Amino acid sequence: MNRTNRENSLILFSLSILPTIAFFIPLYFSCKNNSDSNLYKFFFNGLYIQASSTYLFFVAVIFVVFRYKYLKNEITVLNRKISLESIKLITTKEAFQLLAAIPEKYRYAISFHRMGELLNGYIHKEAINSLNQELYRRELEQIERGHIILTTLRQVIPAIGFLGTVVGLSQGMAKFPELAASAGNIGSLKFVLKDFASSLSVAFNTTLLALGYTIVVLLIASLLRRREETFVTEVDEKARILISKLQPK
Repeated sequence: MNRTNRENSLILFSLSILPTIAFFIPLYFSCKNNSDSNLYKFFFNGLYIQASSTYLFFVAVIFVVFRYKYLKNEITVLNRKISLESIKLITTKEAFQLLAAIPEKYRYAISFHRMGELLNGYIHKEAINSLNQELYRRELEQIERGHIILTTLRQVIPAIGFLGTVVGLSQGMAKFPELAASAGNIGSLKFVLKDFASSLSVAFNTTLLALGYTIVVLLIASLLRRREETFVTEVDEKARILISKLQPK
């Protein structure tokens, strides 16, 4: 991972702290006077697990938002900056001119990068159709690599929820000796049973929240990926138009 990617990841994970805090602080103040409410118990019994799941959920959401914003910029570049309809035939000389005309700030945009690679390949007498197929494959692989963070989060979030389940169940199991000792004392038995139920609620609530977050992440990641793949197909269509205008050598 290069320095830029590390910096972007650091920004992503740092930014996600803010919505996590913004989520829990109002929730706490709205429920603090009623600690027996189901909402309070759901989020604040086992807070360390619920906060961890929520934090990772916001990491995923912010990642998708940033990536979708970048994709929208790419779509704008493709639709507004690349127009091939007015070009009749592209010779080697015109290929050089088109390459030189690519704005510096767009040289690494997927659409302009594909066009630039094809024009370079044409100038150097490469097999353009094969090159275009290879570039299409690379761009799909780039999308796949870009989703590694989301794939990891989809695995880690439910794992954290399951960890909360294990912790809650282990705490509940630890109450069994107290249950046996309190069998003859109704008052003590009620207290121990309440504590036991609280441990079990932690066990199930952590998994429930984590699974809910995971479902949302799966949905938004699927929508993002589908749109990214559609965009690559649109770039491929533009590339085929460009190839059709290249003068045969």
